[in-house]
Amino acid sequence: MLSSHFPSFRIRQPQLPDSWQDDIITCAHYFNTWRDLDGSSVTSREQDFGMSDTITVGTVAGGRVAENLPWLFDLYRTTFLEAVNNLGLGRYTTATDVRSAININSISPGGRYEWHVDSNPLTALLFVTEHAPGLGGELVFRADPRVAPDESWEHVVHPVPGELLMFDARRAAHWVTRVGGDKLRITVPMNYYLADDGMVSRPADLDGYLYGE
Repeated sequence: MLSSHFPSFRIRQPQLPDSWQDDIITCAHYFNTWRDLDGSSVTSREQDFGMSDTITVGTVAGGRVAENLPWLFDLYRTTFLEAVNNLGLGRYTTATDVRSAININSISPGGRYEWHVDSNPLTALLFVTEHAPGLGGELVFRADPRVAPDESWEHVVHPVPGELLMFDARRAAHWVTRVGGDKLRITVPMNYYLADDGMVSRPADLDGYLYGE
């Protein structure tokens, strides 16, 4: 476990095919839909951290991923799910809505991702591109100021291509620092839900906020 503040685990994924990185990067460049995020979602914590600028993020929704990278969608449902279920945190299942089950996210040089919390019990994040320490693009976690205002810890994760980060961020706010260099920062976020809950739900406004529908 990487952090004592909330469940987070990081493992290398040798099951990835030889061309995995090029395939994901190509898919991102070809199918990205760029949207402005203004901090208005119920999961956003932008105002809590004093952020007011609108940010632009590229997203390839799950349907496109399943259609164009079927091996990646299969890993989400099999190998990655097995890794999640081996954490000893409970028995998890995949999302029922393919659109939000798995995405490819891109951040342009000079851009960042907003402060937010997750609505699902566990997120798996596959790092695709490498960004050296000191050049931005770090994933930073802090306690959700709305539920734990007295906690002041911080946990920083540097992207390493091919590593899978698994975490519960319903009570941990997180963002991506501004990306330096001259290439996109690309990751693959995947949503998992507790199987015994019998519910796979998302906030009513979240998909419209992220996908424009």
